[in-house]
This record gives sequence, structure tokens and C-alpha cells, in this order.
Amino acid sequence: RVHRSLIVNLRRVRSLLRTDRGDVRIELADGSVLNCGASYRQPLLARLGVVRRSRRPRTDAPDA
Repeated sequence: RVHRSLIVNLRRVRSLLRTDRGDVRIELADGSVLNCGASYRQPLLARLGVVRRSRRPRTDAPDA
């Protein structure tokens, strides 16, 4: 489930698109694009195995 009224077959997801506002749009194999509801965003990303990148620098990384 990616929205209150939408259920998506995860095998049909081609890509995830992040908007300027931080919303997630889902592009399907047939080219259609769906909006992901805010409350469904994190569960969707977890199911797809997408790791959110931190905006803070890692403190354990060696200086380059």
C-alpha cells in the first residue's frame, strides 16, 4: 500500500522519484507515476530496501 486508495505490486516499481518537497513519487514499469502518501513512505522504502542517506557527515569516517 502506497496510499490510502492505492496498492502497488512491488515487482512493477521501476524507480522512485524524490520531489523538491521531499515527497516520493513511484514510477511503474508501464510508465505511470503515482504519489506515495506521507504515512506510507517509510514502510515503502523499507520494503524496497532503500536506505536513506544522512545529510550529516559520518563521524567515524577518516579525514580525506
